[in-house]
Amino acid sequence: KELEFEQKISREKGKGTFITEPKINYRLVQDLTGFFQDSVKQGKIPFTKVLKKELVSPTPKIAENLEIKPGAKVIKMHRLRGIKEKPLILDSTYLPYELCPQVMDNDFSSQSLYAFLEERLGLEIARAHRTLCAVSASEYVAKMLELNIGEPVILFDSIAYLTDDRPIEYFQGYHSCRDSLFSVDLVRFRD
Repeated sequence: KELEFEQKISREKGKGTFITEPKINYRLVQDLTGFFQDSVKQGKIPFTKVLKKELVSPTPKIAENLEIKPGAKVIKMHRLRGIKEKPLILDSTYLPYELCPQVMDNDFSSQSLYAFLEERLGLEIARAHRTLCAVSASEYVAKMLELNIGEPVILFDSIAYLTDDRPIEYFQGYHSCRDSLFSVDLVRFRD
C-alpha cells in the first residue's frame, strides 16, 4: 500500500500490479504562499477543517524528506480545505516536532500555518520543491472532496525549506480538478 501511495506501483483490478514509469519533470515557478493566503488575496472566504492533528512516528519517506533523525517525532495535520462550503483540497502536512512543538497547541481552522510559523515562531520559509501529477480519486478522497470515485485530482507533493535550508514541512494534498486552476508564469532564459 505504501508503494502504491508513493506511486511507485499501480494496481489494476483484474489485471495485476505494475511498476509505474517515471513521470516527465516539468520545472514550474510560482509564488510560495499557502492556500489560506492565496484565497484571502483573491477576496475569497477560505475554510479549513482540521480532521486530525497528532504526534506520530514518521514513515521512512517522511523522515527522509524532513531530514530528521531516527526516532524523532513529527506533527501530522490532516485537513479538508475549501472556499465557502465547497471542499477543494484534502491534505496531510508533516512538521518536525523539534522545530515547532507550539503547532500542537494551536488551532489552524482559521489561521495560516505559514504565517504562524513565520510570525509567531520566527521560522522563515524561503523556498519549496513541489511536484504535481494527475491521479484518480480514491473512494476516501472522492468522498471528502465530493467527487466521483476515479475522477481526476491533482496530487501535490511538497517540501518547504527554511532560509538555512532545513526542511520545515512535508505536504501531500489532493486538489479537485473541477474547481481548481493552476497558472504558471514562465521566464525565457537566453543561452
